[in-house]
Amino acid sequence: MRDLGTAGSLASILALPIMVAIFYAARLLHRRMRRSRVASLRRDDIRDRAHVIITINMCRSLALGARGSDPCSPAAMSAMRDVARHIGDARTTYGRFLTEQGMRIAEQVHAAALNTIEGQTCAPADFSHIFHALRRLDPEILDIDDASLVRRREEEAGAGDPGPE
Repeated sequence: MRDLGTAGSLASILALPIMVAIFYAARLLHRRMRRSRVASLRRDDIRDRAHVIITINMCRSLALGARGSDPCSPAAMSAMRDVARHIGDARTTYGRFLTEQGMRIAEQVHAAALNTIEGQTCAPADFSHIFHALRRLDPEILDIDDASLVRRREEEAGAGDPGPE
């Protein structure tokens, strides 16, 4: 080992397997972190989807109460104001959990509730329309493992195809 060139060659030969081991360890760690991030996003989606369902049920209860009361009463107008606010918030914040048809229905409910409180109408038929439209929203909520939601979580976590290496 008195020859410096031989020592350098020996060190480079031994360094190659060490570099490969470090590369694979880093790659495994990176994959594990991405899976953890996807799992965290899935838990957030479960919570947010539940929030959408609760919001729709609450709005349906408000619409049912407004339907049973005097159409132009302050209580009915307050209920429609709450329906418009909550459905509008759910549609804009959590719209990813609704199908395209669900987004259209939510927009119709929002517009009908706003029309009711703006004094354009206070017919009991509008309250019934809003109530039935809210009932039609239930099947328009996407499943937590829907392909579009899974793809969105993977993209957000950076877990898409890593590309060529």
